[in-house]
Amino acid sequence: MFSRLMEEKLKKDKSSSLSQLLKRLKSAAEVKGWSLEQRTARMKEREKKVVAKCFHGAGIVVPIDKNGVGYRPLPETPGANVFVVVLSLLAGIFHYKT
Repeated sequence: MFSRLMEEKLKKDKSSSLSQLLKRLKSAAEVKGWSLEQRTARMKEREKKVVAKCFHGAGIVVPIDKNGVGYRPLPETPGANVFVVVLSLLAGIFHYKT
Protein backbone atom coordinates (compact mmCIF):
# COMPACT_ATOMS: atom_id res chain seq x y z
CA MET A 1 0.00 0.00 0.00
CA PHE A 2 2.74 2.43 0.95
CA SER A 3 4.62 1.56 -2.22
CA ARG A 4 1.54 2.16 -4.36
CA LEU A 5 1.00 5.59 -2.79
CA MET A 6 4.63 6.48 -3.36
CA GLU A 7 4.45 5.36 -6.99
CA GLU A 8 1.39 7.56 -7.54
CA LYS A 9 3.20 10.50 -5.96
CA LEU A 10 6.24 9.77 -8.11
CA LYS A 11 4.14 9.94 -11.28
CA LYS A 12 2.91 13.39 -10.30
CA ASP A 13 6.22 14.70 -9.01
CA LYS A 14 9.41 13.62 -10.77
CA SER A 15 11.52 14.18 -7.66
CA SER A 16 14.78 12.25 -7.70
CA SER A 17 14.93 11.95 -3.89
CA LEU A 18 11.51 10.30 -3.85
CA SER A 19 12.50 7.83 -6.57
CA GLN A 20 15.69 6.99 -4.66
CA LEU A 21 13.66 6.43 -1.49
CA LEU A 22 11.27 4.15 -3.36
CA LYS A 23 14.16 2.12 -4.81
CA ARG A 24 15.76 1.78 -1.36
CA LEU A 25 12.43 0.75 0.15
CA LYS A 26 11.87 -1.92 -2.50
CA SER A 27 15.41 -3.29 -2.22
CA ALA A 28 15.26 -3.40 1.61
CA ALA A 29 11.92 -5.20 1.50
CA GLU A 30 13.29 -7.67 -1.03
CA VAL A 31 16.35 -8.38 1.13
CA LYS A 32 14.20 -8.91 4.24
CA GLY A 33 11.66 -10.99 2.32
CA TRP A 34 8.80 -8.60 3.02
CA SER A 35 5.94 -7.99 0.65
CA LEU A 36 4.90 -4.46 -0.23
CA GLU A 37 1.64 -5.68 -1.74
CA GLN A 38 -1.59 -4.49 -0.16
CA ARG A 39 -2.88 -8.08 0.15
CA THR A 40 -0.33 -10.85 0.47
CA ALA A 41 -0.76 -14.34 -0.92
CA ARG A 42 -1.57 -15.66 2.57
CA MET A 43 -4.29 -13.04 2.98
CA LYS A 44 -5.82 -14.00 -0.37
CA GLU A 45 -5.69 -17.69 0.60
CA ARG A 46 -7.35 -17.01 3.97
CA GLU A 47 -10.02 -14.88 2.31
CA LYS A 48 -11.23 -17.95 0.39
CA LYS A 49 -11.92 -19.74 3.71
CA VAL A 50 -13.91 -16.92 5.33
CA VAL A 51 -17.49 -17.88 6.18
CA ALA A 52 -18.65 -14.52 7.55
CA LYS A 53 -17.34 -10.97 7.23
CA CYS A 54 -16.82 -8.91 10.37
CA PHE A 55 -16.76 -5.16 10.83
CA HIS A 56 -12.96 -5.23 11.01
CA GLY A 57 -12.78 -6.85 7.56
CA ALA A 58 -10.75 -9.96 8.40
CA GLY A 59 -13.72 -12.31 8.57
CA ILE A 60 -14.34 -15.49 10.53
CA VAL A 61 -12.78 -18.77 9.45
CA VAL A 62 -14.40 -21.91 10.83
CA PRO A 63 -12.68 -25.27 10.33
CA ILE A 64 -14.97 -27.79 8.63
CA ASP A 65 -14.71 -31.53 9.36
CA LYS A 66 -15.12 -34.38 6.86
CA ASN A 67 -18.93 -34.31 7.25
CA GLY A 68 -19.10 -30.66 6.24
CA VAL A 69 -19.92 -29.44 9.74
CA GLY A 70 -18.05 -26.43 11.02
CA TYR A 71 -17.25 -25.94 14.68
CA ARG A 72 -15.36 -23.13 16.31
CA PRO A 73 -14.98 -23.20 20.09
CA LEU A 74 -15.72 -19.90 21.80
CA PRO A 75 -12.89 -18.62 23.94
CA GLU A 76 -13.81 -18.46 27.59
CA THR A 77 -11.61 -16.96 30.23
CA PRO A 78 -11.67 -17.80 33.93
CA GLY A 79 -12.62 -14.16 34.62
CA ALA A 80 -15.70 -14.45 32.43
CA ASN A 81 -16.72 -17.67 34.20
CA VAL A 82 -16.35 -16.03 37.63
CA PHE A 83 -18.44 -13.09 36.42
CA VAL A 84 -21.25 -15.43 35.33
CA VAL A 85 -21.16 -17.28 38.66
CA VAL A 86 -21.26 -14.03 40.65
CA LEU A 87 -24.18 -12.75 38.57
CA SER A 88 -26.12 -15.97 39.05
CA LEU A 89 -25.45 -15.87 42.81
CA LEU A 90 -26.60 -12.25 43.01
CA ALA A 91 -29.69 -13.07 40.97
CA GLY A 92 -30.44 -15.95 43.33
CA ILE A 93 -30.01 -13.74 46.41
CA PHE A 94 -32.27 -11.01 45.08
CA HIS A 95 -34.81 -13.55 43.85
CA TYR A 96 -34.81 -15.22 47.31
CA LYS A 97 -35.41 -11.91 49.16
CA THR A 98 -38.39 -10.87 47.03
